[in-house]
Amino acid sequence: MAAQAPPPYSPQSYPQGQTQQTTVVLAQPTVLVSPQYGDSPVRIQCPACKADVMTSTSCEPGMLAWVICLVLFFIGFWLCCVIPLCIDSCKDVTHTCPNCRHVVGKFSRM
Repeated sequence: MAAQAPPPYSPQSYPQGQTQQTTVVLAQPTVLVSPQYGDSPVRIQCPACKADVMTSTSCEPGMLAWVICLVLFFIGFWLCCVIPLCIDSCKDVTHTCPNCRHVVGKFSRM
């Protein structure tokens, strides 16, 4: 007796009402969120030394302080025009890593 060849490929048949289900798993892309720098220190991983630190902040006069100073000078309060240069809430804030002193971000008021 001769050996029979296997039947040609045919899709499986399912009982009526049932279908084959395929599950596809998609990987979510990794999104790096940049910290929101503001007046107060933030916890970050320093890009320079890779340490997990709370930033050090320092204030320096920025555009807002100088604009207020010039406005006060031109409207006649020339004795008071330097006050915005002394108030921290009018200054820009620089965030640095306390380990390596690398500047990691700036917060500008204007």
